[in-house]
Order: sequence, then C-alpha cells, then structure tokens
Amino acid sequence: MIKKFLALALLVTGFLVVGDAYGEDEIYYCADTGSGGFAYDEKRGSYERGFNQEDRFKMKLDRASGTMELAINGLPPDAPIELTRPKYNCRYLHGFPEQLFCQVGFSHFDFNIENGKFVRSDSTSIKFHGFGIYISYGTCDKF
Repeated sequence: MIKKFLALALLVTGFLVVGDAYGEDEIYYCADTGSGGFAYDEKRGSYERGFNQEDRFKMKLDRASGTMELAINGLPPDAPIELTRPKYNCRYLHGFPEQLFCQVGFSHFDFNIENGKFVRSDSTSIKFHGFGIYISYGTCDKF
C-alpha cells in the first residue's frame, strides 16, 4: 500500500513540475499573412524592392517579466542567433491595454493579446549588411 501511495505521489509531483516548466509563459503559434520589403541584390550591391517570403514561427510571451521570444526558422542558416531567436522587451501602450509594443535592437513586434494579430518589422540590415528589410503582419493562436 505504501509503495502505491509513494508511486502516486511521485507521479502527481512529476506532472506538477512539468506543467509549470514555463512558469508564467504563454506559447503561441504565429503565421505571416503578408510580407513585403527590400531584399539585398549581391550582383548590384544594393537593396531592391521585393516581397519577402511569409514565415511561421513560435512565440513565447512572459507577461510577468515583460518579455517575448520568437523562434524563427525562415532565415538563412548563417543568420546570427539574435535574428533567429530574438528576445523582445515589451510594454503596454498607454490607453491600449490589449496592445503590446515590443522591441529589440532594430526589430519591432506589435501584438494584440485579445485577437492575436501582429505586425513585425526589422531593419537589422543597418548592422548586418546583406539581410533584408521587411515588414509583415499576421495572426498568432495560443497553444
């Protein structure tokens, strides 16, 4: 009887620990609906107007700490970690309690926590020559 009780206690404790692995984090799956911007043309050595490919990514939002982290897969393999896993600092916009304004470096991510819509932009090309300049919009669904 004691062995069964201990096994049950360990099982329940394991689920509690695993269930709280992300703490206050909320996980979302996001997809661009549309995207545009400028792509770098190696032959010309300049940026040309073009549409960037829509992307899908995972977002981890921690409201308590005011941070958001994205896991972006659609970038070139040699992209720096700051671009493939950006971690944004977020704040609520005054007068718009459902709207988060998030920023890291030259990247912005505006997110409506009520309807899941977002606008994402990046001008990191100022620092990392050759990367595209883009803006995209889409929606996120809570996992």
